[in-house]
Amino acid sequence: MKKLTKKSTKKHSALSRKRFLCKSLPLISIIIPVFNGEKYIERCINSVKNQAYKNIEIIIVNDGSTDGTKNILKKNNDLKIINQKNLGLAAARNVGVKNASGEYLAFVDADDYVDKNFIKFLYGKMKWTGAEITVCDFKEESEDDQKKIGTKNINVKSKIREPRKHKTFHSELSGTAAAARFLTKQENYDTVVWNKLYKTEILKNVKFPEGKVHEDFLTMYKIYEKAKKVACYRKKLYHYVQNENSIMASAKKSQKKSNKSTLKNSEKFHTANILEAKETLAIEAQIYYDDKLRLLEKRPKFELENDPDVRRKYFNFKGLKEAAKYAELISRLAYLDAAVREKNQENFLKIRDEILLEKYENNQFLDFKRKLYLKMLNSTNGERYWKFRSKKIRTLHSQTCPAKPRL
Repeated sequence: MKKLTKKSTKKHSALSRKRFLCKSLPLISIIIPVFNGEKYIERCINSVKNQAYKNIEIIIVNDGSTDGTKNILKKNNDLKIINQKNLGLAAARNVGVKNASGEYLAFVDADDYVDKNFIKFLYGKMKWTGAEITVCDFKEESEDDQKKIGTKNINVKSKIREPRKHKTFHSELSGTAAAARFLTKQENYDTVVWNKLYKTEILKNVKFPEGKVHEDFLTMYKIYEKAKKVACYRKKLYHYVQNENSIMASAKKSQKKSNKSTLKNSEKFHTANILEAKETLAIEAQIYYDDKLRLLEKRPKFELENDPDVRRKYFNFKGLKEAAKYAELISRLAYLDAAVREKNQENFLKIRDEILLEKYENNQFLDFKRKLYLKMLNSTNGERYWKFRSKKIRTLHSQTCPAKPRL
């Protein structure tokens, strides 16, 4: 018999420790919705399989792919694969959440990929802080046309565009504060579902709205509000890759009605989608918190006055309703920004007149913001506003896009 040396004993004990830790760690479900992703799905799957955190369940929802995606998925026997007809990204995510067995849950889009420490880092921070949602930063990449066609490994030249630095990003805050920040700031890292780790129970009663573009943007405030604590970190562990064949892109194409060949029309369509999403968010959030307040007001007066939990919920919902009103002002300003970009004086004046009629008597901050903008809007033909917002748009655009818009 071979004698065990000190070196081999250490190696054996290290392996045993690793196996024990893997068994003792909770199961984390990773949901990957995919539509016609034969070119990118392997890269995504490999990045998830290679996670430093090993106790994971990979759920792939094949949303009616018509290319070779299904054949690629068949080769991966260790995955939980759900095939469905093409219902869209929201439906695919809802099905994934319904079938998740993990105590924790994350989303990855099929054309994106993640760093090997993506889950390990977010789970570690979740345990450290006691948060129910942890958020990391992301790198935005665009696919180059130079690819090796006909090979399994695609050689992609990616132009990495760093998102602008967020002053509030490294933070720990309550779920209510995170929902309010989302509604009033609408920063990139807050509005998407995929750069986060969640406690599964938070998502079990939340449905992504099916048939809508930017469905995560329309849902995130509800998810944040259900969490007791949210922790955000600057570390870039998610790679967001822009791709024309994604579920998101296909949803946009299916809704488009005219001249999809020109870049100009494509940009206008994309802008219209974002503006519509911002407006829908503001309206739906106000209705959502109105309903929540109405339910609480139906409770006995004694509870509202003396129960600390009920009182806390009531004032939280009131604050979030005010934040949703601010989201409405953001929506109007976004329409004004579009008018600035397109040099559309008629739209500019029309929206300006709408803002003039609005009043926020119960919200001093919001009324101050409105009056500040109105001072600029009431200058000759809104020249001061045009100058201020044009400069701001240029600054934001130069930090997030490869080229500046011509105003």
